[in-house]
Amino acid sequence: MKFLIKLLFLYLIISLSACSTKSLGQQCNDLVSSEDYQKALPICERAYNQALWKLGETHPETLISQMGLVETYLFFKRYDDAEFLANSLKTRMSNSSPNMDKAAANLSKAVILRNLAFIHEKQGKLKQSIEDWKNLYDWTKQVSESEFIVEQFSSAVAVTELCLQENRVDEAKYYFKIAQDIHTRYADTKKLSDDDIEIYQELVNSMKQYL
Repeated sequence: MKFLIKLLFLYLIISLSACSTKSLGQQCNDLVSSEDYQKALPICERAYNQALWKLGETHPETLISQMGLVETYLFFKRYDDAEFLANSLKTRMSNSSPNMDKAAANLSKAVILRNLAFIHEKQGKLKQSIEDWKNLYDWTKQVSESEFIVEQFSSAVAVTELCLQENRVDEAKYYFKIAQDIHTRYADTKKLSDDDIEIYQELVNSMKQYL
């Protein structure tokens, strides 16, 4: 997930690269990328507020600082604040996508959908989180099955886990089969991280009684 976020930041920063000195948005990105969230919080809040006021809601400086602020709020477990910004970011990215590089637009949507799924899960909104993960899976498969295989795998695993919690066993079985298929095809290709595989193995143990 961190790699995906850093890659998105890179695409957005390209739009700001003409500046000789780093903007507040770029400083926000650097701190979030290095996971220095204590320093990132005031910088990202100031960067976002200034960019929104001076440059408008779809300017790259606004988007990059807003993305960084969502990640920072997630770290501090400010889930309501993160949800509000993530939802507005989803709308703003849609409005700015005609002027964005296609790869950046696709990456931004994947990151936002995943963040919303995670936020809703942490808020205890499991039904909404399940729908978010399903939306992420369906959308990434439609856009590019190979490019977003990690997101498809993570989505299938997450839906399985949450459906088990909600006693939606048939749905859990369906998405577990998807996760199995992806694991079989990609486990030896280095596309799936050790963390992804470890979470999957835990899920395999949880699913044994249902298979």
